[in-house]
Amino acid sequence: MIKINDIKSYSFSITLILLAAISANQWSKMPVGNTAFEYFVYSLFYLSVGHIIVKNKIKLHSSTYIIVLVFLIWAVIGSIRGFFVAENYWENKALFYNTCIVFMPLLVYVLNEPSLLRQSIRWWLCFGLAAYGLFFYFQVGLTQFYLGPLYFIACFIPFSKNRIAQVVLLALLFALTTYNYQDNRSQLIKGLITFGTIFAIWVSCLIPKFILKLLHL
Repeated sequence: MIKINDIKSYSFSITLILLAAISANQWSKMPVGNTAFEYFVYSLFYLSVGHIIVKNKIKLHSSTYIIVLVFLIWAVIGSIRGFFVAENYWENKALFYNTCIVFMPLLVYVLNEPSLLRQSIRWWLCFGLAAYGLFFYFQVGLTQFYLGPLYFIACFIPFSKNRIAQVVLLALLFALTTYNYQDNRSQLIKGLITFGTIFAIWVSCLIPKFILKLLHL
């Protein structure tokens, strides 16, 4: 089990917040840090991920995630090729950012641990949303790039017993889905899929279990 009181686990949650912050830099009039700071955050993030994987002896070749492993092997090959192909500053910069993006599936292994997943979500809800409301909303509006975790968290609304949290999350999800939907079609599609998932879970809770078992036959 991953020890969430480990400083590396905390650095993982902190860098998730920082990654959310720099994701809005492209549209923000007051970007967080500079290119060097972004390099530092990405590097710290993957060092934290690597530390968690090594320390907890997580098996990347697990049959459960064989598709993820195949993708990561392809990502390694592509990144090595890019290292030799890139010729100037801009190509090397693009190589760094794109390499960081294609290795994001590593999170499947790390966040498979419920305690770390719970800690990361709590940090994002407590600090990530607060930072967004204070620094980013008035500059970039409602953006899926920063508020993307809402789609994931909202899928668990039917299992929450906190009515206030349910109302707040549904209101945020609705606002994110409908915000400037004419231009943000991907944002609209993600929101509709999330609402569809929530509705399907609610309906399944109302259906007797023996009927669901019959449907699985």
